[in-house]
Amino acid sequence: MDNYGGIFEAAGQTGRGVYAFASATSGINYAMRGRTDSPQGFAAYFTGAAGSTNYFERAVGIGRTTATNMLEVAGAASKTTAGDWLANSDARIKTDIQTISGALETLDKVRLVDFKYTEDYRKQHSSLEDRRYMNVIAQEFAKVFPDYVKGSGEKLPNGEEILQVDSYPLTIYSAAAIQELHKVIQQKDEKISALETKVDNLEARLAAIETLLKK
Repeated sequence: MDNYGGIFEAAGQTGRGVYAFASATSGINYAMRGRTDSPQGFAAYFTGAAGSTNYFERAVGIGRTTATNMLEVAGAASKTTAGDWLANSDARIKTDIQTISGALETLDKVRLVDFKYTEDYRKQHSSLEDRRYMNVIAQEFAKVFPDYVKGSGEKLPNGEEILQVDSYPLTIYSAAAIQELHKVIQQKDEKISALETKVDNLEARLAAIETLLKK
């Protein structure tokens, strides 16, 4: 049976069932904080009518405090279906559009590695497992894609900032590399076809010569 510590209702079209406000302009305070002692419970649970939404104006951290990005998750994240996150990519919002070229040469400069996180770093991030992971090295990646490496907001014990990487360029450049390889294969197929035609012509001429010699 459901029981409630409090029920708040606002019937108006622009009403707010609960409005929490932490007025202090400094310090770690909470406009709203929830807690559950049940392993199956929810510290917060939101439902709404079809078409309704939830809105967060500032950064959101799941399992961690955000350092620099609008959404930061400790550990893995999943969706109910496969596919990438969508991004606005309309031609009408773009300028200085250029076709990517030299993809094969660019990818040759990227070192792909597998590795294990240090014990100290795993102690700070309980979601990390003691196993091998795959990625790139931020300092090396910055030499090829400098705009896709930036500070994470996290610090090493010596105070230096840990770098983070957006590896999305590898997806685009891999697709561009496949297109380049396809063109190379097409060119080779055309050359092979031309050589086969020459061979057929030579064989026909040779057969004609052999016929004349037999007369």
